[in-house]
Amino acid sequence: MSDLKPTVLGLAGDLAAGRTTSRALVEAALGRIDDQAGEGGRTFTRIYARQARAAADAQDQLRKAGYVASPLAGLPVSIKDLFDVAGEVTLAGSRALDDRPPATHDAPIVARLRTIAARRGADPSQIALAFVLEHPFVDVVLSGAATVAQLHAHVQALDVTLDDEARVALAELAEPPARYWETRGRLPWH
Repeated sequence: MSDLKPTVLGLAGDLAAGRTTSRALVEAALGRIDDQAGEGGRTFTRIYARQARAAADAQDQLRKAGYVASPLAGLPVSIKDLFDVAGEVTLAGSRALDDRPPATHDAPIVARLRTIAARRGADPSQIALAFVLEHPFVDVVLSGAATVAQLHAHVQALDVTLDDEARVALAELAEPPARYWETRGRLPWH
């Protein structure tokens, strides 16, 4: 890792060549987030350091065993939280919502995705991505992975097969674009 400002491809190359580990990349990212001279304190509203370290260690073990899910497997990433998850404050990427109480239950879309996923032995992100990937007009799917383990799970969505029951249930969850933008426009940080 010789770059002062490394690129995703540069970091992936360093991982592939054995010049660094996923754990080292996560520790470096966490260090930058914690750096008082930087912007981490303003940029990140919640940090899952323990989970990120565990996911990095898992990716390092997989890499040592010769399994690499994708060239990006093992890179740390971050996401914005937009849906209620029981027990967590939904910040929508904004500290302005810090004082809100934790969600008492999952948002309906999260609950339905969990149910559909559990029936298929997958996680909700895999089901959501598999559903989007089935649409012929989709040529790009954005992954909101926050950890290496989540990114690995998202890549596995390519192996998820949905039956008609799942397709119907997921189609009922899809939000029309007009309603999405209307809801988004009402958020306090908008």
